[in-house]
This record gives sequence, C-alpha cells and structure tokens, in this order.
Amino acid sequence: MRRVLALAAWVCCGGVWAQGGVLPQPVPPLAAPEVRRDLPTSPLREGPDPGFAGIWATSIDLQTLALMLQLRDWCLNRSIPDEALQRQLERLGTLTGREENCRTVLSR
Repeated sequence: MRRVLALAAWVCCGGVWAQGGVLPQPVPPLAAPEVRRDLPTSPLREGPDPGFAGIWATSIDLQTLALMLQLRDWCLNRSIPDEALQRQLERLGTLTGREENCRTVLSR
C-alpha cells in the first residue's frame, strides 16, 4: 500500500514539475485608450459594441499603475541593467501613449 501511495505521489509531483517547466508566451503590450480609439477596425471586429469598454479601460489603467509602481523602484535601483529598464519604460510608454523616462515616472 505504501508503495502505491509513494508511486502516486511521485507521478503527481512529476506532473506538477513538468507543468512548471513550460514558459508562458509573452503578452504583447496594449495601446493607450486614445491610441486604441484611432486604430482601424478590422472586418473581424466590426459589429455592435459589446459594452465592455469600461472593463477594458479599467484593465489598462490597472496594468499601467502596476507597471508604474514597479518602475518607480527600478528607476531608483542602480543594480537593474539600463537595457531592462529601457524596455519596461518603452512598454509603459506604449500603455500611456507618451514618451516615458525615469523623470516622468518618479514625478507621478
């Protein structure tokens, strides 16, 4: 009986470990609301507005806030490479629709 339980535990742990080894796909950055408004609508997306614009805008605002809070720490931490910081500042700029640098992040 103990061998069966040990085998079952080993199989389950192996499955969890195997799932943890898969890297998630990167999510493309989203555009700011004023930028999204000016983007052309593809025929696939045409139709009546589903009414979720408020939810989408809130999602973008929360992503922007989380990234800004992270970047405030990153701008003050000299151990983070400039290349990594620049990539994240560009991502924030994509979300806000503005040119972002440490000075603009720390001023908010």
